[in-house]
Amino acid sequence: MQRVRMRCAGTSAALATALTIGGLAGSSRADVQIGDWEQSTDGWIDWGTGSAIAPPKYTYSTSGVTSGAYALQVNQTGWNQNLAIKLQNNGLVDDFLAHTKLRIDLTVPQTTESGWAKIEEITLNAQGASWGDYKLTAPILFGWPAGGGAAQSTSLVFDYSAYLSDPDVLALGHDPWWVEIIITTNSDASHGVFQFDNARLTDPVPEPAALGVGGAIMMGLLCRPRRRA
Repeated sequence: MQRVRMRCAGTSAALATALTIGGLAGSSRADVQIGDWEQSTDGWIDWGTGSAIAPPKYTYSTSGVTSGAYALQVNQTGWNQNLAIKLQNNGLVDDFLAHTKLRIDLTVPQTTESGWAKIEEITLNAQGASWGDYKLTAPILFGWPAGGGAAQSTSLVFDYSAYLSDPDVLALGHDPWWVEIIITTNSDASHGVFQFDNARLTDPVPEPAALGVGGAIMMGLLCRPRRRA
């Protein structure tokens, strides 16, 4: 009677490789950039007018840049629902559904005056949800003392994962026809300049695969039977 032993060439290395392959098999989609604004609208519009972004309210700046050579500058004081994108018009709904967060880099430039500026909210307007059901509600606030101060930067993060599991959205077969994102800014009379760059959909939803399949296949390839009498 013969006994069969499995001999694996470099067990530790094989396991590490299997884990890597399994991880790749279960990997997620990469981030999807939806706004780089290299002197191009990238499909973004002014929410109030429904028109493509254009001067003088929207200009391209070499300040506040985090991707490429330009950032998009919004020049508007006071409360305004202004910068927006209709993802369905830009072929981005599937990418939206494959991720859970919107991230945008934001800079407010240096100033010589005291005052404040803020992102009032980011609102999701989409099929299967009422206006305001899903939004970033905690204002992102910037302030300067007497005499002003340096430019300030942050990364806006809007987690919309709750929308993806909304029963009304699931009833649509997780396939909404339209998804719109609207950014509301606010400021005093002296600080209505906002520079946006590198808007992207991030934190992807993992694809349904894991080590169990990829790892098992790889281990099978790296191990071979060894018979003993």
